[in-house]
Amino acid sequence: MFKQGWPDSDFQHLVYLHSVNDSDIGDINHSNKFPAKILPIMLNEVSRRLTRFLDNPLEQTGFRPSGKIGADKATWKHRTRQFVTFTTIVPDSPKLLHAFFLGHPVVKQHTGVGVTNSITECVKIYDINRSQYFGGSFDSAYFHLNVPEKLDCYFGFEGNKRKHHDWDPLHKAGLQDIHIRKDPTFEWLVYTMKIIGEVFKVVNYGKEFEHLFSVAKEMKESGEADISFKTPKFFSETRFANHARKVYVSFREDFPAIIRTLEEVQLENMEGNSDDRKKATHASDLSDKILNKQFTVILSGLCDIYEVFGHGVNILQTVDMLPHDKFDRFHSVVIGKFNLMTASLDHATCISSHSSKGQWPTLHHDLEEIKTL
Repeated sequence: MFKQGWPDSDFQHLVYLHSVNDSDIGDINHSNKFPAKILPIMLNEVSRRLTRFLDNPLEQTGFRPSGKIGADKATWKHRTRQFVTFTTIVPDSPKLLHAFFLGHPVVKQHTGVGVTNSITECVKIYDINRSQYFGGSFDSAYFHLNVPEKLDCYFGFEGNKRKHHDWDPLHKAGLQDIHIRKDPTFEWLVYTMKIIGEVFKVVNYGKEFEHLFSVAKEMKESGEADISFKTPKFFSETRFANHARKVYVSFREDFPAIIRTLEEVQLENMEGNSDDRKKATHASDLSDKILNKQFTVILSGLCDIYEVFGHGVNILQTVDMLPHDKFDRFHSVVIGKFNLMTASLDHATCISSHSSKGQWPTLHHDLEEIKTL
């Protein structure tokens, strides 16, 4: 139950289900308060086992486990917490590399010293010492605050004895995506994102969301369009390419329903008061911007590009993959794939326009559809 992350609210139902199936489930602690009571006990036991693992020499090496410290910040309900991990090798495990969660203390001071102290508080709990410390992995914010240098100093490594710290490749990939979205060189991409955001803003809330949902359902049931409705999503600077992929895919999937919804919004409001007429004009303008070959072809191509890029980001998010395996996998899936896509951009010669899926399945499928219009 706890391993698979079932919600507390399911606990009583699961106990009852086991009982009616004649399982021996005992006769105490079956209230919905039981999970909340047992979690602190489980935490203490897990912490005890982790401390024992980190405090004792490994049979294979004769030394205590060594590794790197990782940290990242997240803000929820106005409080910023720092998630602190220790990545090390576990020889007896099916996967050698593991990231252990040390804690998530509240960051009270957003300075280099304050953030570093927050990390070392967790380190002290598990008595991670100088011999076990081999640097860390952080995003740009930590480097700007000189946290790596201060962390090295805490463990007694200064000058030419400092440890190597990684600028987390996941965040570096995310930064590249964010920079591209703002680069004037890629004005067509910036424009496409802007239009998608404006359209989703119209249909994402209240009445118009219900309107879009009902239109999509009606079009699917009538056979007019095979729509697998996806909730509108927005781009975010704190999320990565795998999230951007969801934005593009959801817009393309909902495209027929979006067009119909904008048309109906225009018709319903064009004879109303001044606010209604503004709404109708805005819907008409948005419809004109997306209902054209250039926009739809760009959208299709972006779906293919971010399908690859998003997959690459998922690889970078895999914690238990060895660094060289992760590099090789990312290079094969992303760099290698992008090279093949560049070489087969021409629809006339791309393999996907013939017998198999090819490198641009969405783009070239949609180009074939456009030919029939």
